[in-house]
Amino acid sequence: LSNAGLLTKNQGGKGQNLVRQDAGTLMRQVQQTAIGTGNTSEDVMAGLSEFVAKTGDLKTGRDILADMAKLATATGANMADVVSASGDISLALGDVEGKAEKIDAIMRVVGGQSKLGSIEYKDMATQMAKVASRAGQFQGGTGESIASLGAMAQMSKATGGSSTSAQAVT
Repeated sequence: LSNAGLLTKNQGGKGQNLVRQDAGTLMRQVQQTAIGTGNTSEDVMAGLSEFVAKTGDLKTGRDILADMAKLATATGANMADVVSASGDISLALGDVEGKAEKIDAIMRVVGGQSKLGSIEYKDMATQMAKVASRAGQFQGGTGESIASLGAMAQMSKATGGSSTSAQAVT
């Protein structure tokens, strides 16, 4: 994971991503996150690995790790799916200031929609690539568009317009 998160300037790396991260430090963060959120170290590491594989951005993955672990635990969703969905959002946001905070806010909105709607968080997390990839095609910011598209998917499933979560998101 330390090697996978190392990016050169030519690959778009900056800040912490230009420096190989200490494997022991990564393991301590993963273990502390697992203990603090009731997840296993394996699940937390798998989630972080999924984020890095998708985005190449170890720094942002580390910044959001604890919050995504809490969301996964609170919603009963798979840790890897939640962090993978965060990666989809990260890609949709592009290079923005305060990316970790924006990802966290969007994922919390989606979590709130799932509590009140018909599509469970774990199902929405697996469909986030569809939502996030289309968010930039709508007026408003990416975060607002993801929230709106998520709400429309919830309505589609709730009103019988779609029989599955995948159909509702599509």
